[in-house]
Amino acid sequence: LRAKACWICGQFADIRFAEGKGQGQSFMGLMQLVMQRLQDPELPVKVDAVVALRAFVEYVEGLDPLRPILPALLDVFFKLMNEVDKEDLVMTLETLVEKFEDEISPYAVGICKNLAAAFWKLNSAYFDARTSCGSLLGLEVLALASRATRFYCTEPVVAAATTAAATTPGCAQVCEMRDL
Repeated sequence: LRAKACWICGQFADIRFAEGKGQGQSFMGLMQLVMQRLQDPELPVKVDAVVALRAFVEYVEGLDPLRPILPALLDVFFKLMNEVDKEDLVMTLETLVEKFEDEISPYAVGICKNLAAAFWKLNSAYFDARTSCGSLLGLEVLALASRATRFYCTEPVVAAATTAAATTPGCAQVCEMRDL
């Protein structure tokens, strides 16, 4: 029930509350309840909370409520990514990176290292004859990491991952990403 409640909150994050869309006590209250579920003992609840949080991050007016907890949010994402292979987690992380584009640089190296590790985990887990370069999710993870290379300090991490992926037999598609 807690997982479904998180999902429902995410579905209604874009409605116009009495105080307006993406703001006010009602919106912030729902977002706070979803963020509290990130610490839930049950994995499905945490995953649905992360997925619902994406909608709140997209619609929130101003990022001030999220700034102080950004490092903790990133920790939760990477712990969940180690436990669950779910594309929605990467999409939520991508939304956070886009929203906090100007403030994400202190976390860029950690993000890239975690995304590269997630890529290798997914690539090795899903590599077979039908998917010559692993899962599409793995490629999305690497693509997100590649976008972060505008931060000079992340370049060695991303370059190593993309070069190694491109030299893996059957992974010719990744060569294009290496040139990003």
